[in-house]
Amino acid sequence: MSNSAVIGGDETGARVNGSKYWFGHTYQTDSFTVLAMSASRGLKAIKSHFPNGFNNAVLCHDAWRAYFNNRDNLHQLCCAHLLRELNFIEGKYKSG
Repeated sequence: MSNSAVIGGDETGARVNGSKYWFGHTYQTDSFTVLAMSASRGLKAIKSHFPNGFNNAVLCHDAWRAYFNNRDNLHQLCCAHLLRELNFIEGKYKSG
């Protein structure tokens, strides 16, 4: 997976025995999906799942700061996340 040209990454929280974990460390390519769980949401978790990084892949993500710490990668912001933010702003400021 880490040798893929494009890798998507996202994360979501979940409770495990009453503690918050980040279960949805989800990484996907056109061929594979990896789901990983971690007590951390940040760079420490990403490095534990991919200690050698993502090589030179284009990393598509939600602009979470930890993903930008992968400096060897090109970054593409996820369109679904951007649209969600746009809809929130449009509703909050009654624009549109």
